[in-house]
Amino acid sequence: MLAKNTISAILVVYHEEKIIRRCLESLKGVVDEIIVVHDGECKDRTLEIAREFTDRIFVRPRVGCCNNHHPWAMKESKGEWILLIDADEFLSKELRQKIKTLATDATIDGYNFLWRFWDGEKYITKHWPYKPFLYRKNKMSFIGLSDSAMTTFGKIKNLNLVVEHRPNYNNFTWQVFRTKWMRWIKIRAQNYWQDFSAIEKFNAREKDWSPRFKFFRQHALLISPFAGLYYFLGTLKAGAWREGFWGWKIAVMMGIYYFLLWLQVWKERPRIKI
Repeated sequence: MLAKNTISAILVVYHEEKIIRRCLESLKGVVDEIIVVHDGECKDRTLEIAREFTDRIFVRPRVGCCNNHHPWAMKESKGEWILLIDADEFLSKELRQKIKTLATDATIDGYNFLWRFWDGEKYITKHWPYKPFLYRKNKMSFIGLSDSAMTTFGKIKNLNLVVEHRPNYNNFTWQVFRTKWMRWIKIRAQNYWQDFSAIEKFNAREKDWSPRFKFFRQHALLISPFAGLYYFLGTLKAGAWREGFWGWKIAVMMGIYYFLLWLQVWKERPRIKI
């Protein structure tokens, strides 16, 4: 039985010795358990630093994406609530003060916190986007795919409490798009052709890819321009349009990303056995 109102923080990391301490310091004293999973063999001081804060440390086979490890870590967790956080993120002072109180509200099953975009030196958005971070364990589900986020069967609340996200680079340059984003596209497209039963899951109700998804996957080349337009407009509607130049640039990048993703799904199809 899960201990009432307790929080398990989960970090999946890969060689994060330069930034992980900041994240772990923000969790110290405000969560009840910290689980650190390293994506493949660790060759820097990441786990040495993590051991100063927790003994719940695991090394799993290299995948190249943190989401693929999350379901496994969720099964290992002991708290009533799960907080998913990355090494380049940390709790703001206000969130540190309030997070334990949030876990006592029996009417809410999940919280999305403000997660502003950072260019390596400063925040480039002010009021957008929100990201799912803290969810009640027995009311949430997760499918271990590169694009997955926590979902809940219960009530979700958006709060203006901030999870600081400060990578040491600008994720929204075209150079990073050509390297990091394109790597994500390839991993994600390959995930989409996996046998659904082989994908790690936590509390998932789905038993297979949905008929709608299978149709999209089979017609990925046709879908790609519509996917790009859908996510461009969806990003704007979610709040990017209020953020000026950077909001519009991010919307354009998201549109291009999803257009190229579905093109890659089409390219991967002949090489992957279904």
